Amino acid sequence: MEKRYLLFFALTFLAIFGYAQLTMLLAPPPQEPVAQQEVDDGAELAAGGEQAEKVADDLAGTPAGDTVTATTAVDSEGDDSDSDGKSPVATPEPLEYVVLGSADPEDPYGLLVVVSNRGASLAQIEINNAKYPDLGTVENRQRFGHIISGYLGPEIVSDVEGRSGVRLDVVGPGTPAAKAKLVSGEAQPGLQAGDLILAIDEQEVIDKESYRDAMGHTQPDTVIRVTVERDVDGAATELAFDVELERPRLKIVHVEDGNWSQTQDEEMQHGESTGVASFHLELEKLGSAAIKTGKPKIDALPSLRHSNWRITQRPQTRGGEQIVEFTMDLNTGQLAEIGETGALRVVRRYRLAPIEEPSSSEKASFTRGYHLKMELEFHNLSDQPRDLAYRLDGPTGLPTEGWWYLYKVHPQMWHRAGARDVIWRTSQGHKLIGCTDVSKHAQKNRQNPFTQMNESSPADFEYAGVDTQYFAAVLTPDPDEQSRPLKLSAAIAMPVGEIEKKKLNLTNVSFRLISRATTIQPQETLKQNFMIFAGPKDPQVLAGYGLEDIIVYGWFKVVAQLMGSILHGFYWLTTFGGAISGSYALSIVLLTVLVRGCMFPLGRKQAQMAAKMQELAPEMKKIAEQYKNDMEKKAKAQQDLFKKHHYNPLSGCLPMFFQLPIFIGLYRALSVDIELRGASMVPGLPWCENLAAPDRLFFWGDLLPTALGAPNGFLGPYFNVLPLVTIAFFIVHQKLFTPPPTDDQTRMQHQMMKFMMVFMGFIFFKVAAGLCIYIISSSAWGVAERLLLPKSQPKSSDGGSPAGEIRPSKGSSSNGLAKATSSK
Repeated sequence: MEKRYLLFFALTFLAIFGYAQLTMLLAPPPQEPVAQQEVDDGAELAAGGEQAEKVADDLAGTPAGDTVTATTAVDSEGDDSDSDGKSPVATPEPLEYVVLGSADPEDPYGLLVVVSNRGASLAQIEINNAKYPDLGTVENRQRFGHIISGYLGPEIVSDVEGRSGVRLDVVGPGTPAAKAKLVSGEAQPGLQAGDLILAIDEQEVIDKESYRDAMGHTQPDTVIRVTVERDVDGAATELAFDVELERPRLKIVHVEDGNWSQTQDEEMQHGESTGVASFHLELEKLGSAAIKTGKPKIDALPSLRHSNWRITQRPQTRGGEQIVEFTMDLNTGQLAEIGETGALRVVRRYRLAPIEEPSSSEKASFTRGYHLKMELEFHNLSDQPRDLAYRLDGPTGLPTEGWWYLYKVHPQMWHRAGARDVIWRTSQGHKLIGCTDVSKHAQKNRQNPFTQMNESSPADFEYAGVDTQYFAAVLTPDPDEQSRPLKLSAAIAMPVGEIEKKKLNLTNVSFRLISRATTIQPQETLKQNFMIFAGPKDPQVLAGYGLEDIIVYGWFKVVAQLMGSILHGFYWLTTFGGAISGSYALSIVLLTVLVRGCMFPLGRKQAQMAAKMQELAPEMKKIAEQYKNDMEKKAKAQQDLFKKHHYNPLSGCLPMFFQLPIFIGLYRALSVDIELRGASMVPGLPWCENLAAPDRLFFWGDLLPTALGAPNGFLGPYFNVLPLVTIAFFIVHQKLFTPPPTDDQTRMQHQMMKFMMVFMGFIFFKVAAGLCIYIISSSAWGVAERLLLPKSQPKSSDGGSPAGEIRPSKGSSSNGLAKATSSK
């Protein structure tokens, strides 16, 4: 017996230790921001009949090499001018950022969008809805001592060569930076783009790293003093501003900083250290020229993604809609390098509409505040038709909040989803490829690190995007125009940035859509209009965009949706129709009561059978002793005993048969329900502020070994209370519903079950607080059912035999046991 105990202890320890090490191997905590890698593009063209005669500039006589080039010097590809130096190069456009929308929730826009003229790409998209704040990260807690830092505005700054300080590149409307108040001196507006930040409070700002360190140590709802240098009337003037910081806005899309580390694509050799923006554009084919395998662009042409485009229309508001336009020109000299005549003008336009007001006819209309429209135009400024195809990249830098505890469902069995995955929809339905699979494929195929999304043949795409647990960024054809899927020549999923073997589930991923070639007639324009959704995975919000499929429930989808609907109904009731602040924790308890109440007959039957089994335990023990060497007679005697007392051994399994779909469905519903994100167990109680996460009483990551206390360790970096209460109820439940041991084998099973409860404690330690509340409530109901059963009274048969006495039927094989019992 002792050997079996020792063996069980050893195997349990090895299982726990092995699981912890495997978890650390597959998904360790990110210590530094993941380095970025440039990526390439795609989408379908729609031929338009619009003439290009209104184009103001005549490019026909522009000398070769006169083009828009990269800001910081010459284009990073080094081919914007002839290598012999004969072609003059125009003054490059400076790197600029423009802002659409606002960070103020009171303004009529749901997003704050930062667009860079480098490739006319999106640098950042923030949600300003206070319902979806940035919840912070455990990495922030490890570095700065708290999970949330103060919000000044979009953190887009740049170093200044030859001196200390950082230049503030973006100040968005409605941000604390824009509301900053001058400490003393003549009236000045708040912080402005172009200000050189010299110090934050008493900490000197030397470069971007010191700036981020200073801001990282701040907290919301505090006032900091920012010292800047600004050009005032032609003189460099030092000014001091007081800024009241706010809670950070959630960044749906942003540029993740990092350094280039490995070359999966030639263009990585020329990448900037500031990372990769979103929705880059590049020409795939122009006339007879096309991108060669392994190349980032068409040889001899400037890179659209690396060049700084002209801002031909700065942000304007028309009918509430904000518009910005960028233009990139390829002149006759450049096109002659690839054997083409004439010129080509590429126009890119972004439109951000205000949040739509609710209407009685369309319930979800108010949700359409999480998108902007992107228009692409290709003007053929020549007297010859030309074939054109292009690439369009997807979004990058989506949030990975809570990656160490989140449970995300993959729509296919035996496949694993990651912190952010590539999704798309074709006529065959919604599909997903996990970032782990994308990363593994890229590691195994260095020469071709891209994963085909549409398998072996082109497909008609209805949308493509990058998906996280609670948010998504999705590209789809403009639904306000003729609804049709994108007809693509290829679509691929790809990693963005450095791939580290031990961080595959955190890889930054995106997609690339490559359009089919379309012929543009002379002096005509090809157009393609898209809509970019960047918002929460709220079923009502997604319904407004036709993106309901991106919420994946897995098994028992109908049950999960029903449980979610009932939960929200109870929440509405707890708010008295929205009159007061409700509690989702109370709603979960009410949902548990409803479910267990509907299953009360089955649950009561299970409790009765458990009680009866405990009453029969002494007789079961006698049978085991009597027939310990004859299993056949032992089984027959047990059957007679069960039949006599109307006990069905399978009766305890029937409630589980019905409870399992409900449990799994509710688990899935709670796992994907964005309403639980940031919902407190008790409003105002700081201990459990997020029912979608563990309750996190206090941080203990620094006190435990890495295998246990790391973010992806076996226990995680926080001490959680609710999982311990859950396990306590498990133990009580087991004690009440499990009959006493009758022999060495059942005694060993009981001991193993106790240790299994401890093991379950490890498994449940990072379970979301909302699910723990459900399990605790359900277990408490089951315990109450068991304890409130009326105590059974001894009943006699045949003149006074107690209920527990065995009276085998005539001819039964248990006569020996009856004689032994009567002789006593």
